[in-house]
Amino acid sequence: EGAADDLNDLIRVTVDLDSWRHTGGKIGRMKTTASQCLVTQTMRNHAKIVALLNTLRQAGELEGPVTWTGQDNTPDAAPKPKPVQTNTRAGLDAAELARKLRFNRGQKTQIASLNLNVDAATAGSLGVKFRKGNNDVSYTTIDEAQFRTLMEIDAAAKANAQGAEVGANETRQDTIIGTDALLANAMTTNVTYSYDKGNTLDVNDNPISVSHDKYVLVDNGGYLTAVRAGQMQHWSQASKNIEFVKAPQTIEIPRVGVMVKLEKTLVKPSDEMIVRFDY
Repeated sequence: EGAADDLNDLIRVTVDLDSWRHTGGKIGRMKTTASQCLVTQTMRNHAKIVALLNTLRQAGELEGPVTWTGQDNTPDAAPKPKPVQTNTRAGLDAAELARKLRFNRGQKTQIASLNLNVDAATAGSLGVKFRKGNNDVSYTTIDEAQFRTLMEIDAAAKANAQGAEVGANETRQDTIIGTDALLANAMTTNVTYSYDKGNTLDVNDNPISVSHDKYVLVDNGGYLTAVRAGQMQHWSQASKNIEFVKAPQTIEIPRVGVMVKLEKTLVKPSDEMIVRFDY
């Protein structure tokens, strides 16, 4: 019951505070039962509430799906009650979550990560230098070209492995600025700050500033985990998914007279738009 009350308070302070009867408004009202939260609000504010609850669920503060029932054609001037079905997690701190939502203009960002069957020594041969940080975490940042090469090495390792390869366990999670996101290696990272060109990620008490076009690389002692953070968004906006590049397929030399399409990905402005090969 306490967690449900905290959730109600969070909704009120985050979504159109002045509209709730609880705070002197004339429209908003909530009634909580054992399994539902019955909300009376305008259509516009109902949409904001659902977006907020889904963001909290993705951030790990709510359990189970968020469902919304009722008339979808309710005009703003004549709101009707709509039950919102949620499972609240014990210990939800409404004031703290509301503060995090307001911090950085109520932003969220997406965190994506995956595991690579590449060890630190192999990465070091590409010029990757790891730093030993707090709590025995070894990490660095890499660019797109280095990540693509690591993906190729990972693909080759999986092709030659005898069942000992590490699963990619690709994860993708929206997180409110200031809250934790789960990584592919079971670690968590906290997005402590988000700005136009990058983010600051805290990995086990190691603050790491990384631009949107680069990756954080964590050494797990035998395999690596690549982490990337997306651009900041308002929590009510649709998510922009982060997609990882895939390792290129092997090109079989064709027979004479067969049409072949060659494709090259440019990583830096200085890269040549030329593909060279020996036939």
